Amino acid sequence: MKFYKSKILTSAISILTLINITFADAKTDKNVDKSHKTINQQSTTNNSFEELLHSTPGVLVNRVVASVNGEPILESDLKIAMVYFGTKDAKLALKRLIDIYLIYQYLSEHHMATPESFLDQTIKDLASQNNLTVEQLYEELRKQGISPKEFRDFLRKEILATAGFGEYLRKAVQIPPSDIELLKLKYGKPKIERDIELLIVPKKDKDKLSKLLNNTTSLKTIASKLNLTPQELEVAKGDLKKNLDEQVWKVSKGDIVFAEGENSIYIAKVKNIKLVYKNIDLDKLKKKLLEEKMKKKYNEILHKLKKESYIKVYLK
Repeated sequence: MKFYKSKILTSAISILTLINITFADAKTDKNVDKSHKTINQQSTTNNSFEELLHSTPGVLVNRVVASVNGEPILESDLKIAMVYFGTKDAKLALKRLIDIYLIYQYLSEHHMATPESFLDQTIKDLASQNNLTVEQLYEELRKQGISPKEFRDFLRKEILATAGFGEYLRKAVQIPPSDIELLKLKYGKPKIERDIELLIVPKKDKDKLSKLLNNTTSLKTIASKLNLTPQELEVAKGDLKKNLDEQVWKVSKGDIVFAEGENSIYIAKVKNIKLVYKNIDLDKLKKKLLEEKMKKKYNEILHKLKKESYIKVYLK
């Protein structure tokens, strides 16, 4: 049967996505040394790890296979990880477990925990995705030698170290405005535009306009006196009539320019000058940048944790 589970995309935006693994008798890779050492025992055992995985359902031999800052990782934990991650490689599963324990401990120190309600819902979802009830899911786990309590304890750590860490990274990572501007320049096609306020006055009102301009430069006031309506426009070079366009692109922000047409007088005030990026999905670029920064932050934290932690591996 197929067993679907959720995990964090550490290289992305910490979205929970479905991946599938197989519920089957897990086996170690043939090239993995099958002897083990425990903390309290220096001699190696004759039992292969494969034999442990195929032990009597419900019975797990809880030898210590590793420890992270004094917290032991047991063979039962490793067995769960191998089933959950869908791997036959015990060393690979243990490597992932060590990362989970490191991040779990780190977030616990920052007063973060997996809510029991979220854990319950995750298990319900896992069961539903496999067309099982929760009890049927637990029964399938028991057949693999995994008790419900052991699975919940494992999943509690895995959720915090993936989904929980994703939330932590989202809050920890900042995207300054300068980075957004660099993205625009890199992927966009910048185009200069101007925001203008435009008033078109009939030439018959030329004398009235002259008198009004002696008292105010507010186009809204002038428009009100002449029963006209000013327009708010975003224009690129070449969008306006030639003589008006030339005047608009000569002046600075806040300046007012005039141009005459055959029947009208054009008055334009330059309110803003801006760069506009065409053919660019800014939200998509922000998401991409966030993913990159989160991945970098993830690797930085994990590298630091590994460097500063005491990790002992007994699995050979």
